Amino acid sequence: MNRISTNGYPHSFEDALSRVAAGEPVIIEYQGKDRAALISLEALRLLELSIEQEEDRLDLEEARKIMAQTKKEEWIPWEQAEAELDAIQD
Repeated sequence: MNRISTNGYPHSFEDALSRVAAGEPVIIEYQGKDRAALISLEALRLLELSIEQEEDRLDLEEARKIMAQTKKEEWIPWEQAEAELDAIQD
């Protein structure tokens, strides 16, 4: 993986942007430690989508656990829940 140091700024930054534009991620070092990464917008969008999908998967897993632990007679219709939430917000 490509690395640049903040010591070489701005020339190293221009090189880093060229590499990112070519699809290569770049690690930025500051005071001898990896501190950040430059990635393409396409890679960022894919990362955001992956995070969103994983959050949705975890939410669904949690909902299924709760539903499995709750008796059906304890369930309330959506319309009732919505009305109760509206009453709280008013």
